[in-house]
Amino acid sequence: MRPQLELACGRLPRTLIGRFVDAARAAAPAELAGALVYDPHAGQLQLVLHTSVCAHAGQVAYRLAPLAPQQLVVLDLHSHGHGPAYFSAGDDRDDRGMCLAMVVGDLQRGQPSVAFRLCLNGLLLALPHPWQEARGTGAGAGAGAGDTGSSTDPAKEIPPWSIY
Repeated sequence: MRPQLELACGRLPRTLIGRFVDAARAAAPAELAGALVYDPHAGQLQLVLHTSVCAHAGQVAYRLAPLAPQQLVVLDLHSHGHGPAYFSAGDDRDDRGMCLAMVVGDLQRGQPSVAFRLCLNGLLLALPHPWQEARGTGAGAGAGAGDTGSSTDPAKEIPPWSIY
């Protein structure tokens, strides 16, 4: 038996995650923030990039993109520019809602590092990221703070674990 997380929006499209990685690379070495937002009325999932107020290597301050009342943040996204992907103490303080979160780092490399976690009102659960599982490096590896994660490009591989 294998744990599985089912999302009302279905599987998270690698193309949208790849578009975030591309935008983060363009912003690097500064950090970038965004989200995958689901509209259940329209049945659509879209990438939203937040407006950066102050962005540099090591931190990004941003204004959340305005959402319609029915829209839901499914995946909170931010980058660490040329630094490794991990969740900082600031991320821990900020992640108080309910969503999945992803950090992408090492964007100067051909294959960035990635970290994922589930956020449930302050409970933060590290998740194995799908590209690392695909390489057979084990569940849970790369999802914790300080771990640089996988060196597999999320824009080019189909995740083997299901986010449905």
